[in-house]
Amino acid sequence: MDNSHFFGQLSSLPWPRLLAQLWQKKKSGCLELRLEKETFRFWLSRGNMLVIADSLPLCFWSDFLQVQRRLDPQLLHQTFGQVKEKGWPLLRCLVDYAGLSPEEAWDCLVKGWKEWFYDFFDLTTGQYALEPMTPEDSLVYAELPTPELILEGIRRMKNLNLIEAHLPEAHYILQVNSNSQLTTLSLTPVEKYIIRLLGTGLSLNEFYSRCHLSRQECQRTLFALLSLELVIPVAASAFSKKSASPTLTQLDNVLASFNEKCAFIFRFVSKEIGPVAWNVLEKALEEIRPHLSTPLAKATLQEDGRFDLPEANRLVWQFLNDPFRQAILRDLNEILMAEVLAVKRTLGPELERTLVQSLEKIGEG
Repeated sequence: MDNSHFFGQLSSLPWPRLLAQLWQKKKSGCLELRLEKETFRFWLSRGNMLVIADSLPLCFWSDFLQVQRRLDPQLLHQTFGQVKEKGWPLLRCLVDYAGLSPEEAWDCLVKGWKEWFYDFFDLTTGQYALEPMTPEDSLVYAELPTPELILEGIRRMKNLNLIEAHLPEAHYILQVNSNSQLTTLSLTPVEKYIIRLLGTGLSLNEFYSRCHLSRQECQRTLFALLSLELVIPVAASAFSKKSASPTLTQLDNVLASFNEKCAFIFRFVSKEIGPVAWNVLEKALEEIRPHLSTPLAKATLQEDGRFDLPEANRLVWQFLNDPFRQAILRDLNEILMAEVLAVKRTLGPELERTLVQSLEKIGEG
């Protein structure tokens, strides 16, 4: 687990994507967020968020508990007075003086922390830094899965300009990431609907035209899925836009175009990290191999980054069958997407963007 310093600006990395990166890298420590007049602290354990005792001001709890629990203001005043006078944790005073059971008090504190946390998703500026620190065990009230918090936080966002500014360009194809934690998340019916629609390999423009939701709601959900890398934007490749009329020449061009792109990716990665590039791409292939259909499930990565694919004349009759053709095209896209994602994780988003821009010009003949 890497607990090295992690710092930057929200203007270049919005809050949801920052949280997603911390979770993906399984970071632990204290995340300080410095705004113009205030500094806020958030604690993480292996990427998940920690609810820490008495980390929020009493003025926040006064409003929250009156609204959520409808506690008597006078009773709350007395409770908070005991917190200040005796220095006891709010949890204990809610049980001893406000008449809540331990479970009720605990539930209130966790729910209140979530409500406070969601307000940060609309921020556009601020400096953040992660320090490798660990809180005392007695102060940790709950460990919350960060992906679920990200989903709910984006569902509540009001800053639609921030969302739109961080979506890919309209010509990008959005593909569902088969390596993601998709099956473990509590998705809404809307999010499931959009994921099913994206599973057909649509560009952003095509998606907007086919989706039955408003553009704003489409963008909100897309921002959530992209932040968690549940869907991945990839350049429109030559083979994904081919004519529906299958011929031996077309299939041969499709496979050649695919291998040309793979060889380019290999050279691109090798230039940055040397001989281990092959291992990085091989690992990406092995992660998705169980999801590939025959015969691509048996494809092997060669020394030059190309794939040992079946000859076109052995596939052409199957390629005449539309379901098989769609499966082949989908699998080729899936492999390219896995390699591009491996580049992003290994070399960072800047080099990944450079690669994607170059791939748009590769193998289009």
